[in-house]
Amino acid sequence: MELKETEEKSYNTKKWRRVITYLGIFSLGVIVGILLSKCPEKEQRVDKEQKADLTLKEEIQKEENPQREPPEIHAGTEEKQTSIIFQEIITTQASTEKEIEEKYKEGIYEVPITQVYYERPTCPDIPISADLIAKPEKYWNKKEAVFRVKLKIDANCYLEGAPIPCTFTAERVKVEFTEDGEKEFKISYGEDPCLKDLINYKFIVDTTPPETKIVPVGFEDVNTTSDTCTFEIIVNEPVKSTLCKIDDGFWMDCSSGKLSLTNIEDGWHKVSAFSIDLAGNREDPPKDYEFRVDAKPPITLLLSAPPSITNSSSAEFVFTSDDEDAEFECSINDGEWQKCSSPLILKDLQEGMNKISIRSFDKLGRYEEEPVIYSWRVVSGELKGKPKPYKPPQRYEEILKRQKRHKDKKDVKG
Repeated sequence: MELKETEEKSYNTKKWRRVITYLGIFSLGVIVGILLSKCPEKEQRVDKEQKADLTLKEEIQKEENPQREPPEIHAGTEEKQTSIIFQEIITTQASTEKEIEEKYKEGIYEVPITQVYYERPTCPDIPISADLIAKPEKYWNKKEAVFRVKLKIDANCYLEGAPIPCTFTAERVKVEFTEDGEKEFKISYGEDPCLKDLINYKFIVDTTPPETKIVPVGFEDVNTTSDTCTFEIIVNEPVKSTLCKIDDGFWMDCSSGKLSLTNIEDGWHKVSAFSIDLAGNREDPPKDYEFRVDAKPPITLLLSAPPSITNSSSAEFVFTSDDEDAEFECSINDGEWQKCSSPLILKDLQEGMNKISIRSFDKLGRYEEEPVIYSWRVVSGELKGKPKPYKPPQRYEEILKRQKRHKDKKDVKG
């Protein structure tokens, strides 16, 4: 009986010791939980990735330190056994945390990034509007402009980003431009980040007239041997229209950029052209290009000759050609052709009918198809009545005018 009672006491003692040990471990866990709860802000920041890492820590700790049964506590060794259990728990926890820290350093686990969200400012929705009553055209050819605006409240006005005076009491805003180019008139209300654009109007200031250039196609020199010519009309900017003409003719539309001429008479000619740009600037004076057509043999122009009947045994002839570089040959009374020049004076003429033939030829060796022929009568004694004087054909006038214009221009340049 005594032995049985002793064994029961020993069993109860062991049982209570185990209870005390479990209570000590539980108390330690409570204390650790309280200490960890001192940092609630940190725990609140843990996102899904951190929770996954904590779960991984627990799994690693379970694999490396499987749960052990509490060691059997013998009488007289309670304090020693409790100390051993506490030491094992602390050592295991420190070892696990150190391994996890080393794995973080080695890049095995990704460190979660804390995301910061900025709150957007709330801008008041105020019903503000502005009306642009008057404004310059999209293409403006003046150094100043007037904007008429209707505002219900003071606003900020800008031209090319620079502020200009603008209030709801001043409906008329006058601006000046120091240079040509693209401009922007802007009206806004408020300040950043709640700035609201009310009006944004863009336009181009262009006060410079366009420049037109006339370029011949197919010949570089001013001379051409073709009676068909083409010219390119080149303008340095977009334009509304380009007008051109030949000599003293009518202005015609050349906005296509080309001018084609056919059946041009030999001699000097002039092409004129001017343009009007999108802002309405007109080129003045027009651009001119002079050229000479030499498509046919030269033509002799007999300008002066004796009257049809004369009692003089001498005669003087003045002649020229539509080709200023042409040379001449003359034949008297069907004689041989000989070189001659103007003025030509003939002496010792016989009585009766006389005849002179004059022809011209150019540098290319081309002779005119039909020479100029003139006949007159030489008589003796006094003349009865007034003889008919020589009169040049009217078609010579236009040729002579062109020659004179070219000669005058040549003299001015020289």
